[in-house]
Amino acid sequence: MSAFPSDPSAKQIDPRDVARLLADEVDPSRPVVLLGFGDNARCLAERLISRGVQVSARDDSLAEPMIEEIAGAYITVWPAGTPMHAQAQYICTLLDDAELIERLPVCLDLARWSDVHLDLLAHILAALTLSWPIPERARREAA
Repeated sequence: MSAFPSDPSAKQIDPRDVARLLADEVDPSRPVVLLGFGDNARCLAERLISRGVQVSARDDSLAEPMIEEIAGAYITVWPAGTPMHAQAQYICTLLDDAELIERLPVCLDLARWSDVHLDLLAHILAALTLSWPIPERARREAA
């Protein structure tokens, strides 16, 4: 099942739920670097900042670093080519992240927005499957 933005099912998951689940797994004593700085990253940054977590971001579309205000705090958004920090926790906030993941060092402590998003979709599908009415013929055949 595809969860890319062109897929209508991608619109069924509230980004705040994904952000909450990812934020729950973060070690607040270690900095977090968000990979990508679109709507998903901003939603997650707000939640992390509210918990007192040190947040920065990396957006490969930038040529120069920039400072962005989120939830009353200022975070640095770094461009491509910025060295990775060994002690940081990384969260890839792209929904279609396969290309970026392939370019990252394998040693990163990495969580993926796309994995949590797919887990939530699977949970919804399982709940729908359980609640779907079974046709009478299938009940007779199962008995």
